[in-house]
Amino acid sequence: MFALFVLQFCMPNVILTAEGGDRRLPLPMLLLAIGATDLRASSRSQRVSFILAASMMFVFRVAEVQARWSADQAIYADVWQGLSLLPAGARVASAFPPGSFDDFSLPGVAVFYIPVWGIIPRGGFTQTLFAYPSQHPLVLKPKYEALAAATPPGLLWRTFAIGTDVDRSAAPNPELVGALHDYDFIAFIGRNHFSIHNTAIFRSFYDGQYVRIFRLHGVSLKDVTPQGDRQVSRP
Repeated sequence: MFALFVLQFCMPNVILTAEGGDRRLPLPMLLLAIGATDLRASSRSQRVSFILAASMMFVFRVAEVQARWSADQAIYADVWQGLSLLPAGARVASAFPPGSFDDFSLPGVAVFYIPVWGIIPRGGFTQTLFAYPSQHPLVLKPKYEALAAATPPGLLWRTFAIGTDVDRSAAPNPELVGALHDYDFIAFIGRNHFSIHNTAIFRSFYDGQYVRIFRLHGVSLKDVTPQGDRQVSRP
């Protein structure tokens, strides 16, 4: 147990293409501790204490997960409603605050998976689909692989979004603007207050509290130069 505990702080985050290996280690550590525990050699009070402690950990963990999901239901419902209005087969560029997937402990990380659930099953495309050849059975065709690489969700957010989730602004670049030609819509999803730069290529499609979807048309570098900020009040 002690060796595994030390190993957790020494091992890399990515092992044999698997992400978050160091974060997954505590679970087998706990299972190993349970498997190595011989309650028959303990007194009755020790056995009862162990069972109660394990049960309370389970109950508290389930309660914590339930509380988080319940608190975020309004966010999930808003994002799902906006995405459900998109036509089948739509190509949607998803934009999230930078680093949304870097912290697995983030309570609202599940919201950033919703575009994949809501768009891909209806024959559409979004660039956040997990399709790494070394990790997933699904891979993108070369055209869409290049499109996904050209439109990172964090870069789209830094370029067009304004708000508490934005760490810095990025000036539009020709490669990013050119890649937007291949999308029908762009969806901005954030858990905190945000608004979008007023650009000529955006036509509002859905204006929610946690998701804002725009129809794209006539993309050019001149059109995406900010023309003043479109501020939208959010509670």
